[in-house]
Amino acid sequence: MECLNPPMNERTADNFSMDKLPIVSVSILENASREFQDERSLETVLSHALGRILSELGLFSDPEKTELEVSIVDDRKIQGLNLIFRNLDEPTDVLSFPVYVRGEMPGKLAENDPPRGIGDIVISSETIFRQAEERGIDFLERFTECFIHGVLHLFGYEHGKDKDRLEMEELEDRLFESVLEIIS
Repeated sequence: MECLNPPMNERTADNFSMDKLPIVSVSILENASREFQDERSLETVLSHALGRILSELGLFSDPEKTELEVSIVDDRKIQGLNLIFRNLDEPTDVLSFPVYVRGEMPGKLAENDPPRGIGDIVISSETIFRQAEERGIDFLERFTECFIHGVLHLFGYEHGKDKDRLEMEELEDRLFESVLEIIS
């Protein structure tokens, strides 16, 4: 079984300044931790990934004042959340809980302003592990896809209508390639 603790490649330093990275806090539910070695490494990887996403989307000119909470849970926990918030009694791969409505996100913060949270993402490692096996891809690839998907939901992207789904899928593909450069 693969552990998610990818090394940052040399291109990472060229693209992001460590003092300009978003703040990503990760909590891993004990039952969901079989694919992860440690939260700190995951926070570093996801901070770089979120920084790249914000840059690619042209969002927030001050990423270092952007905060994101990521929880890695098991299927039982995400199924409970899915039932409460989406009225679906089944596990899912990722749920997003945005702070802002699309089009209402703040711009640049003043120097003295505190960091702003953009929302929470909850990811089921069990579901992602199953999906990766079913698709014949590695866990890190599927985790990255779900992370990007969750972040896009935080910024108001949806996939309920065909037009919206196509727009979101194209954006996910573009962001996946960009983010994969820095985590593989």
